[in-house]
Amino acid sequence: MATPDPTSRDGAELRALIQAYLSAAEAGRTLDRAGRRYTTAGVRSLRRALAQVAAADEPVDAGALSVMDARALERLGRRVVDDAGLPPSRLTTIVDALRGLSAYAGARRGAEPPPAAPLPWTDPAPAPRPEPPPWLAEPPPPRVSQSDPAAAPEARTPTLTMLALGAHVGTWIERILVIAFVLTACGHGVHGVLEVLDDYYTSERARRWSRNFIITYAILASLIAAYVIWTR
Repeated sequence: MATPDPTSRDGAELRALIQAYLSAAEAGRTLDRAGRRYTTAGVRSLRRALAQVAAADEPVDAGALSVMDARALERLGRRVVDDAGLPPSRLTTIVDALRGLSAYAGARRGAEPPPAAPLPWTDPAPAPRPEPPPWLAEPPPPRVSQSDPAAAPEARTPTLTMLALGAHVGTWIERILVIAFVLTACGHGVHGVLEVLDDYYTSERARRWSRNFIITYAILASLIAAYVIWTR
């Protein structure tokens, strides 16, 4: 890992910010993520993690650090781990230290007194907002080619096809059995009604009309019931 230039402005500001943050943590003026005061071991771990940040190949602008979001801080932590050759298990500690340092930098910026009001004859220019370094910019999503076989939807496997077919066949068998049960019950009911009407009517013409009406009604009712069962 290359040694950063100690005379660079960004490096000096970052080291000053880290020192102020560590002093505040030791004095109890800033708390950890759980809202508790840093212990001695916690301050020691914080110091080791931020030492790796200060020794990064490319110093981080202290002003840009205060406006970084969680993703940018995680990418910065990964870069610090890679540059220092640290094990991946150190990433969580370094990212937590960067989050605390970023929150402390943002609080310091909010506590700074506002600049003096410009004179009436001057054109006030807005203060430039510090932006994260280019290497922290989130990369655009990769473009997926339509001809890429890896981007194509996953084909159905034979197992999934057989399961889907079995579900459809089971549904059809269930509907057929219910319709058969309804038709059987309807047939028995119609037969019983016809027997009663034959005993009630003595005229052959009346018996024929009653039979035609009952059978026609039973057929229509059976068709409607079968349609409702099949399409439910």
